[in-house]
Amino acid sequence: MGTVIDAGTEDLFYNDMASVYVQYAKKAQANSEPETIVKGDTRITVNRVDETDDGKDFIIYQNYNTKALINRTAFSNSKRCVVQDTIPTFNWKLESDKKRIGLYDCQKATMTFRCANYTVWFTTAIPLSIGPAKLSGLPGLIVEAYNERADMTYKLLIVNYPTSTKTYKIAPPYLGDPVYSYEAYRKIEVVEQDKMMKFLSGSADALPGTKPVVNFPECLD
Repeated sequence: MGTVIDAGTEDLFYNDMASVYVQYAKKAQANSEPETIVKGDTRITVNRVDETDDGKDFIIYQNYNTKALINRTAFSNSKRCVVQDTIPTFNWKLESDKKRIGLYDCQKATMTFRCANYTVWFTTAIPLSIGPAKLSGLPGLIVEAYNERADMTYKLLIVNYPTSTKTYKIAPPYLGDPVYSYEAYRKIEVVEQDKMMKFLSGSADALPGTKPVVNFPECLD
């Protein structure tokens, strides 16, 4: 038995041993919206899908037996890579707040991971300790999640649970991209993010004395 969680352009597939969280390249391109970067009183709008996109899905694979987390992602310079990490231990705080989301009675939980504050709502009606992106570790499925640092919200649209239909291979992402440990990836990405900030600061849209602000989902320092 497995689980399929549909979130529009992203799905979460699960079995007893592993899961894959998929951002479909083609769906992301079709549904991409401009992203606004604030620079003092100046706003720069960029598109989230760049021209170098190779059409391959972005995947976060988690193996519950080995504790491996393997992520196909990209540096800020758009070069694709695979990052080998371990499944994090999240220090969740269960809150007393409850609300109903769709068909499910949900409870609130909060935590901070790599300097990003998360607020989520989970339901024990589906007793799976999983959720969008890397999130996991609660006594039920995460139905909604908010990353305050990136101002990013994940909302569950459709649940197919349980299911015996195999619609996506639950396996590590293809290793055709360069492979890095998380620490090696972090060192490179810190440099690339710094280059991006300097580029934005020096762009024609920059106001004198202003500093660009781009809120990435996680801190790397």
